[in-house]
Amino acid sequence: LLVLDLNGALIFRDKKSGSRRTSYPRPYLGAFLDYLFLPEPNAKLPAYRPWEVYVWSSAQPGNVQPMVESSFGEKYIEGIWRKETDQAREKREKKGEGRLLGVWARDKLGLSSVDYRQKVQTVKDLRILSKHLLTALSLDPSDCLNHLRFDETNMVLLDDSPLKGVRQPWNEVVLPEYDGDGYQKSRLAALKGEQDEEVIPEGM
Repeated sequence: LLVLDLNGALIFRDKKSGSRRTSYPRPYLGAFLDYLFLPEPNAKLPAYRPWEVYVWSSAQPGNVQPMVESSFGEKYIEGIWRKETDQAREKREKKGEGRLLGVWARDKLGLSSVDYRQKVQTVKDLRILSKHLLTALSLDPSDCLNHLRFDETNMVLLDDSPLKGVRQPWNEVVLPEYDGDGYQKSRLAALKGEQDEEVIPEGM
């Protein structure tokens, strides 16, 4: 199970864009998500997908939903806030396509009511998520995922903060933070690439 953070890892959330902050995706996020959710082209489909994907953010639920929607798009979040039809699910499973397994936010960090509203250091204990999934995936015997068993041997946290994974440091991959500076650099690089394409002579 790949557990993904949002702000600072997959996206940069602009603090200057008002109450409804704008989210900017990390460069090549789209290609990364396609790699996670789509089968390898022209390859034989395995009996089971090699991994599943979960989002766990320390932001509040009301902020997490728009971030997930803007970064993942409608396709990969079917079944999260809007139920996926049996027909649609059967069709994509035949093609070997995956979908986001679930989304957790700040309300799942075990914080006190005071800390929940304060900017405090938070920790993502993968054992809590593992216990939740053990129960949730076994409730529906018709669910094609009920064979899965997630624990510390097969869960990886991708986060920009080393302290988020302090409970299981061996399970965390720490990403360089994608912040305002990183966004501006990637934006300038993209603009430069467009300008370079414009000056390439025809036939090259």
